Amino acid sequence: MPSDGVRGGATAASVRRPGAEGALGGDAVVRRVDEEEFSAWWDTAQIGFLTPEHRGAGPRWRRHVDLARCWGAFDGPRPVGVLRSKPLDLTVPGGGTVAVSGLCSAAVLPSHRRQGLLRALMSAELAAAEERGEPACALIAAEWPVYGRFGFGAAAEGANVTVDAGSARLRSDLTVPDTVRLVDPGVFRTEAPAVHERVRARVAGAVSRTAEEWHHCARLALDPADSPPADVLYALAYDPDDRVTGYAVYAPASRPWTSERPDHRIDLLELAGEGPRPEAALWRFLWEHDWVTRVDAWNRPVDEPLPWMLRDARSVRQIMRSDTLWLRILSVPDLLSARRYEASGSLVMRIRDPRGPAEGTYLLEGGPTDAGCARSPREADVTLPVATLASLYLGGLSAVRAAQAGLLVEERTGAVALLDRMFRTAVAPWAVTKF
Repeated sequence: MPSDGVRGGATAASVRRPGAEGALGGDAVVRRVDEEEFSAWWDTAQIGFLTPEHRGAGPRWRRHVDLARCWGAFDGPRPVGVLRSKPLDLTVPGGGTVAVSGLCSAAVLPSHRRQGLLRALMSAELAAAEERGEPACALIAAEWPVYGRFGFGAAAEGANVTVDAGSARLRSDLTVPDTVRLVDPGVFRTEAPAVHERVRARVAGAVSRTAEEWHHCARLALDPADSPPADVLYALAYDPDDRVTGYAVYAPASRPWTSERPDHRIDLLELAGEGPRPEAALWRFLWEHDWVTRVDAWNRPVDEPLPWMLRDARSVRQIMRSDTLWLRILSVPDLLSARRYEASGSLVMRIRDPRGPAEGTYLLEGGPTDAGCARSPREADVTLPVATLASLYLGGLSAVRAAQAGLLVEERTGAVALLDRMFRTAVAPWAVTKF
């Protein structure tokens, strides 16, 4: 772990800025944010994310932010860099969960870039997470090159897909008894969280949600008393016993007419179901809207089963695939013991994490029903950086592919093949929630 952050329970660290042209002289201090500083902290975050129109909303958001997890880099009294975290439960292969620190709102003002502030902010939170006993940190990266230097690895991917509403039809042999109804936001707010929790429990890469995540992912009003968004529609799937089994959140998007014919598009913000049948019912509900010729969906599983449910699989096209969830492993034994493995085996792994807590050699013994991991004096079977282990952890990256890419070294013949068999998963990890 980088050494210029907060360690050993300290609450502040100084960062000496270089004397480059345009940089201010003196020290920047990284520390937790006080109550009276939160509004300024919030406004700095909005400038960093190029959403200055959201400045001034700090008081409204304050109760959703834990100041003990809220960091600022201060140039005098002014916050010029920001970072915060939230406690999340991450589902791992095998259906277990681990408590992770979910990092978000990382930004530095353009006047203070390239001065080590993000490194100091990140170091402060990684040290705090380690002290809290969280075995890993997680984030959704805005840019690929930024977080690998802090030991993060891309652990899950998502895909954008488009569905041709004119040709999409379910297979005739696929029985879909679930029905779909439009509901108002209040009903959705009551019913959807329980469905999400049941879905999350079986999806590696999914995390728990608070009101903030529902606001971002489903466009629900941040507070129940607030007015719901006018352009978003909510649908629930019900089984024959009238139990809610899935949900969809969507918005009519472009509404053109082409050659005097409707050529409308739906943007699917989120769709989740407790199995393929409620999901199929929700998809069908969307493409059967009058006037709709296309459904565009964001952040779907990279191995989306929908094409295989259709008479014509080419009605669905994956138009983009990219990384979503990144992990930074802090405690190798805790994290590797928490998941289950596709094949039984025993491996000694040497993890490279210079100046970080994961550095060392570990013996992993695991299989489909249990697992254990501890530091070991034995010779390593494989050597890999901590970021590579993070990419392997949920099954998102094949160990064979990692070796081909030069991301790990096989020290014993056959070790990579065993690593691959153990860590692979039948279903790709999916970060259902972008936090």
